[in-house]
Amino acid sequence: MSRLVRAVGDVIGRAPKTLPPGLDRLACVAIDRGFRAFTRAQVSPSLIRPAHYPHDTARAAFGYKPQYTLLDGMAEIKRMYYAG
Repeated sequence: MSRLVRAVGDVIGRAPKTLPPGLDRLACVAIDRGFRAFTRAQVSPSLIRPAHYPHDTARAAFGYKPQYTLLDGMAEIKRMYYAG
């Protein structure tokens, strides 16, 4: 979660305050479990389990290929944000 918050902060030109990794993990676990307990549904994507998109399956079925990593995608959003 902290990685995403830092990337968004970079796009808008602000340095966000983030939790240390251990506390960040605990917060994500609490959010994930609280959401599941309250709604009886799974957070999608889960904040505590890595989500691995089946790129090979998607590529075979649809010709899908990811264009950006998270950080590259955020850099592109920043470029477009400041371009006007």
